[in-house]
Amino acid sequence: MIYNIHYDVCAFIISILTAVCVLTTKDIARRENRVFLGLVLNGLISAIFDIASAVADSYPHSVPYPVLSGLSFIFLMVHNSVAMLFYLYIHLTNGRQIRFNLNRPQPYMIPWFVSMVVLFLNPFLGWVYYFDENLVYRHGPMFFVLYGSALIYIIMATIDVIRYAKATPWKRKILLLAFVVSALITVFLQIAIPKLLIELFIQSLIYLGILVSIDDEDATYDLVTRVYNRKTFLEDTQVRLSSGLEFDIIILKLTNLDYYRSSMGIETMNEVTYEIAHWLDGLDNAAKVYDLESGVFVFRTETQDEVLTEALRDILNEQFQLDWIHDELAIQFNVQIAVVHIPGDVDTLEQIVNLIDRQYVSTGRTRILEANEFESFRREAEVEVAIRKAIENKLFKVYYQPIWDSGTGMIHSAEALIRLIDDELGYISPEEFIRIAEHNGTIIQIGEIVFEEVCRFIRDENIESLGMEFIEVNLSAVQCMQHDLADYIMGTIDRFGIDASQINLEITESVAVQNEEQLRRSMKQMRTRGISFSMDDFGTGYSNLHKVFSMGYDIVKIDKSILWAADEDFSARVLLESTIQMIKDMDCRIVVEGVETADHCNTLKHLGVDFCQGFFFSRALAEEEFIKYVSDYNKVSVENRLSANSL
Repeated sequence: MIYNIHYDVCAFIISILTAVCVLTTKDIARRENRVFLGLVLNGLISAIFDIASAVADSYPHSVPYPVLSGLSFIFLMVHNSVAMLFYLYIHLTNGRQIRFNLNRPQPYMIPWFVSMVVLFLNPFLGWVYYFDENLVYRHGPMFFVLYGSALIYIIMATIDVIRYAKATPWKRKILLLAFVVSALITVFLQIAIPKLLIELFIQSLIYLGILVSIDDEDATYDLVTRVYNRKTFLEDTQVRLSSGLEFDIIILKLTNLDYYRSSMGIETMNEVTYEIAHWLDGLDNAAKVYDLESGVFVFRTETQDEVLTEALRDILNEQFQLDWIHDELAIQFNVQIAVVHIPGDVDTLEQIVNLIDRQYVSTGRTRILEANEFESFRREAEVEVAIRKAIENKLFKVYYQPIWDSGTGMIHSAEALIRLIDDELGYISPEEFIRIAEHNGTIIQIGEIVFEEVCRFIRDENIESLGMEFIEVNLSAVQCMQHDLADYIMGTIDRFGIDASQINLEITESVAVQNEEQLRRSMKQMRTRGISFSMDDFGTGYSNLHKVFSMGYDIVKIDKSILWAADEDFSARVLLESTIQMIKDMDCRIVVEGVETADHCNTLKHLGVDFCQGFFFSRALAEEEFIKYVSDYNKVSVENRLSANSL
């Protein structure tokens, strides 16, 4: 039989090119890439012996029988390993670890081992293949064992992809599908057209596709330290998390690296960080070291081994308590070291990254961060999830705290306050979630939620009929930095069709100082529309009073801490009185927060304070409860005044 070897020749050429590319451009230190190289070399060797065997089988009477049989034997022995290698590749790219030891076979090796035993016995028994009396190559009764072994590995690889679907990129899923489909097609083609040797050609094309999907070495490593970079860390960590693996990372931060870069030069410090990275890389051959830039290194173990992790941590601590010697320079690094157990301490990629990037206070040459320091971080991560869920599902609620007018005795206005009650964490205080929202950027969305809800409330409830002039809305520091703040505020007011004078925007003293120029421009635009402004928490900052008051606030809100201190201390009482007089001299109206007793109320009224806010009148109330409270309170106030006038 004359075989068509053209496809095998193509497979040989493609395999050579693929192997060269893997060796010269890919990261051979990664186990999965070494297995992939093994697949490519398997295809290359298989192509060589398939070509030689096909030529010999085409002219059987011209080739000695031992050579004829030996070529087929070697081809089958080599090619029989391709399915197991493919399974190993899929398994490793899903972040799993695997052992390959012929002295101690693992369960996954059983199908391959059985098929190899059958092949080894073939020269004696002819179970897999044989040559008939005309020296024509024939399949033996046990040839199905080879197909069965390959099918088992294909099924195992498919299960692996399904089981760790989140860890398997879509490209790899497509390549697995292509491998399975091509294997089935080529088996049927080989049976139907024995002369057409196309299987290795199809496989070589799939390997070429896999090659394209593998990152080049330069994309994997940091260009300075030549250890794995941040991108690789994120990819590797996501794969391991998606696969449900348990592992540890040790974070090493050189907190004063920037100082040495500026004083000793970038080139010198690049050499130093290169030395540190490769010292780390040599501590444990099974672990991986990543350079996350800016003096942050991460040491990742393959499994969770508390003894090993603590030993590595202690080695780092001891090393950096000493000077790092470079040439004749003695460099005193300040370092922070943290051991993180995953998923015990944190269990998402976002939490891991936030933990690594978080700033910790340094307390000397070396500082080891303890596990209890992660508790606050874990709480922050949970609150952050609750914030995002609340934004997505519209779970934030706006409450209103009444503000009392000392002149009329009525509720004059109210401050809008946001509340968050999570179905898992329960009530989360604004002090906690607003700080986190400012850090992660969701404060913009939260601010918009509050403002639009207030505009809706003003429109739907006709606050003038309740005897109220306006609703106060707090602006965050991030909102005050937005160049389009005025456009958004005025556009939203127009969209809801309310009077701009029914909105009063509260800005804290510290925010006003930090964002003075931008805020001044925004306030000027909004004031032309009739929006008024309050300075919130006055007395808690240390600002230039002239600058603060030059912003042109209509109302100044004195912080509760000043009022409460006046209850206990005479000098604090003098401070309160002088503060009130100063603000009155500035021709601003005054709100005092934290009013909790009748004495507070009477004292402030006597001092000429315009408005009072606090629990003496009411806590912050939900919308319906607030409407009823204001309606009832102001009705009674009016009736009392009418009764007094009639007397």
